Amino acid sequence: MRAWRAGGLAAAGIGMWTTAHDLARLLAATMAGTAPGADATTPRYGPDDERIGYGWFTTRYDDREIVWHNGATGGFSTYVGFERSTGRGVVLLGNTDRGVEAVGLRLLGVDRPTDGPDANWLLIAVTVVLLVGGGLGLVATATGTGSTWRPAPDRLGLAGGMLSATASLVLAHRAGAWLDVPAVLWPVAVGFAVAGVVLAVFRWPGLPVTGRGTPWVRWTGAAIGAVVSGGLILAVAILT
Repeated sequence: MRAWRAGGLAAAGIGMWTTAHDLARLLAATMAGTAPGADATTPRYGPDDERIGYGWFTTRYDDREIVWHNGATGGFSTYVGFERSTGRGVVLLGNTDRGVEAVGLRLLGVDRPTDGPDANWLLIAVTVVLLVGGGLGLVATATGTGSTWRPAPDRLGLAGGMLSATASLVLAHRAGAWLDVPAVLWPVAVGFAVAGVVLAVFRWPGLPVTGRGTPWVRWTGAAIGAVVSGGLILAVAILT
């Protein structure tokens, strides 16, 4: 993802550059009241549980108050927050277009168990299927026994399975709900894919090119699958 640039006057999130270290210094000075504009953190308007000052929000979580602000550009999100009563602050920079506020709150010791997932359940389900499905499909293809339900593999099928497994992992990683999917699924998914590739390489020398079906139909299907898988990988690489 390329950094956003613009020619506008003081474009928000584009014209200014900083680092986590500088943001931490600014936050410390703001908490101490010595930074220029530190009074902007004073809550002035809104209900008791969600007030705003001249630029900063103050949100109440039970008996705790967190002063914070966030921001985002294409592919990146930020969160800066602190708690006056404890003197504890956090600066969080994330290379994701999803909000990182929940992570920042956890670092401040505020747990919100009622928070739902960032993505909808359909996207989460699709991500899980993409993660596990590609590798499992390749393993199933590589371990075919020649029965009706598990036909013997051939080189064309294994090549298509490896390309599909790669496309599934790339698509799940770059476009899926990866913040809401259990992290353990990633090594499991990669493990299935690697196991499928190892099995495919092991069986490859003794397999025919097209072992079943009409050859022209098989080759046409393989070509379509390769174009779709390759196109998805290329599109994800360009767009993200």
